[in-house]
Amino acid sequence: MKRKILLTIMILGLVALIVVGCSSTDKETGKEKADGGKEKVLIVRAIGDPMSFNPDTLADDNAYPIVQNLYNRLVKLDASKQIIPDLAKEWKVSEDGLSITFLLREDAKWHDGKPVTSKDVKYTFDTIKENDTYYFSSRLNIVDSIEAPDQYTVKFNMNKPDVSFIADLGWYATFILPEHIFNTDQKWEDNPASKNPVGSGPFKFSKFKQGESITLIPNEDYHEGAPKLDKLIFSIIPDDATAIQALINGGA
Repeated sequence: MKRKILLTIMILGLVALIVVGCSSTDKETGKEKADGGKEKVLIVRAIGDPMSFNPDTLADDNAYPIVQNLYNRLVKLDASKQIIPDLAKEWKVSEDGLSITFLLREDAKWHDGKPVTSKDVKYTFDTIKENDTYYFSSRLNIVDSIEAPDQYTVKFNMNKPDVSFIADLGWYATFILPEHIFNTDQKWEDNPASKNPVGSGPFKFSKFKQGESITLIPNEDYHEGAPKLDKLIFSIIPDDATAIQALINGGA
């Protein structure tokens, strides 16, 4: 799991300031754990403040490496751009290409402990489709309707076949959001959960210091196993020279 997380971050071209097992001189990473061992902390450079922690309203390069550790999609793409399962464990396309049925894994939970279900998937994509300013909205014009026939089945009814649609569900702004938190009278961008996110991913949101850092902590109940880190910190350093100096100094 640790290797997967590290690869996810590094592929995005970010600069790691401190790797797992840091020196005791660093303010963030030198703390002793209750068991006497060192905290395992990864600090990664972020170019600027994220505009939102809602991953589906817009394409925000500052937020992207953060939210992909907080949320999951139906499917994701591996390093060779092949479609692999995420929240959906399997899927089937009808012979005429006009319906795509996803079967969800049954062990995924939101960070507040509630299960991730087909209602969350339907709600997420229905809302994106209804709001033409949201990043993925126009791509959903090919979808006539979305059904949730049971707790762990989602069916997309298409108005024409599209062989690239499933792969597109693994790109920007296609993360599944919790209906029980976002389904209010407020638009997503105005919902407090867009600033204090509750996802289903390997890390949980801890705190955001504007202009300084975003701190994530491990999701001990993550369905693919808890991360082998105690903290994941995104240090906001817009200036390249400052970032290089921070790397030289060990992030102190």
